[in-house]
Parts: sequence; structure tokens; C-alpha cells
Amino acid sequence: ALADDFMFGVHVFDGNRPFLVFKTRSFEVAFGNMLGWEPDMSFDLFPLFATEKSAPVTDRSFRDLIVRNTDARALYDSEGNLVFLYSFLDRETLVFADGEDTFREIVDRKTRLHAPR
Repeated sequence: ALADDFMFGVHVFDGNRPFLVFKTRSFEVAFGNMLGWEPDMSFDLFPLFATEKSAPVTDRSFRDLIVRNTDARALYDSEGNLVFLYSFLDRETLVFADGEDTFREIVDRKTRLHAPR
């Protein structure tokens, strides 16, 4: 359900903050697959998004979060710190970020890119 090309980047804000951006081929399939992947997603992506400050993730269930009026799904460590979140910015764009600041920056840049001139 995801296109072959993707973007891995680092947002330099309060350290190096990783993010991923994917384009979707089918929103419906990608959305369903993301929800199905959630139980294992923390195992697969924790090494990418964890920092030296990250506590273990004991509860692997994701919670809803709203950032910049955008629905997201968030995973928290055992101390309640956000480990990473993911969201569909639109039906064609899936984003993973390690924090709200990086996610907000991605949303803002996408908004500016598509703003009428």
C-alpha cells in the first residue's frame, strides 16, 4: 500500500530528531495495515526513534493524539514520554516522527508547500 520511494530525514531541533515520510498507493489498505501493525510496530521502530533518555515501552498500545488539528497515533514509554507517532497528513502522505515538534514542522512545511500563491 506504500509507494517504493520514501524520505528518511533528521530534524535538527533539541538534538537530531528522525522522521519518515511515505506516499501511499491506497489509503484504505495503508490505514488498515497500520492499525494491524501497531502491536508489533514498537518492536520494529523503537530502535530508530528511541533516544538515550527513552525508558522501556511496557504498554505497546497506541493512543490517539491531535497535533496541529491532525489526528495521530502515539506510542509512549513506561514513564509517559512520547517515543514516536504516526499520522496520515492526507490520503497520500504517511508520516512518522519522534515528537510533536518534528511532526508540527512537517505539517507546517507541507501546508506552506501547498498554500496558494
